[in-house]
Amino acid sequence: MKAKFSRAQILDILNKQIIKKEPIFVANAPAGMVAKYSEKNGADLVSVHSWARFRYRGHPEPLTTLWWGGSNEMKDNVFDVSHEMLNALDNIPLIAGLEAYDSLFRHTDELLDKAINFGYDGIQNFPTHGAYIPMRMLRDAAGFGFQRELEMIEIAHKKDIFTMAYAFWADDAKEFVKRGADVIIVHAGWETGGSTGAPAPGTVDFDFEKEGFRAQPRDLKGAIELANEISGAAREVNPGQIVLATGGCLTTPENVQALMDKCNIDGFEIGHGIDILPIENELMRIGKEYKSLRLSPNNPNVS
Repeated sequence: MKAKFSRAQILDILNKQIIKKEPIFVANAPAGMVAKYSEKNGADLVSVHSWARFRYRGHPEPLTTLWWGGSNEMKDNVFDVSHEMLNALDNIPLIAGLEAYDSLFRHTDELLDKAINFGYDGIQNFPTHGAYIPMRMLRDAAGFGFQRELEMIEIAHKKDIFTMAYAFWADDAKEFVKRGADVIIVHAGWETGGSTGAPAPGTVDFDFEKEGFRAQPRDLKGAIELANEISGAAREVNPGQIVLATGGCLTTPENVQALMDKCNIDGFEIGHGIDILPIENELMRIGKEYKSLRLSPNNPNVS
């Protein structure tokens, strides 16, 4: 199977939204059902990566970043679920989140070719070590760190593959743009809410900035500040750069709208807020409703 959409076609889809002054809507879906209804509700793209698969199993998302065997090859990886996802979609592109530093794919071009041959229309750098400077330095020293993510975006661009790049830092956004990233996604940290979400912002006693860590969940104020910082940096390099936002508290339509009202961005990618939160809320509601049902008093077994 080959990709259904070319890079040029995907960029045309996104630029048409920008021309119409409508936000780009990317749904990060863990399963075919979520992908299907995301498309029905107007998503421009669907993305899938291992964090989404983990949260769908009811596990905390960051576990995939600690997956030593390489998340590209773990159970239910993006290649295992490609048919499920493509089978659910009719006519929008599907983007694969690829772990660039996976030691099982030492040759990045082979990883990219595999994704396209499985039917994906583009890629993004996820899982990512972009959020934590000490870990980046350690893994880069071993040859399997953040530099691989930059190289993956660059190689994909040279292959004319559509790319989206998550950025936690302004300098990273600039570098991704220089490497040819079609879309920069401002990442406001681990998403909050639900059983798999992050602790609420401010509840963990840790100096994140001092430690060079940016995967902490951002509240709305923090997400707005970060989005303005990173979008500004990206557009220093390319004034026409497409920029989206994701993560942190951006799990409700209200928060996403509030961020877009105060930031010069082109749209959003939603994961936690389009699958786990609505699913958990509905499961809790319907479960309690069924549990509240009562047998008929005319039943002979009811005393």
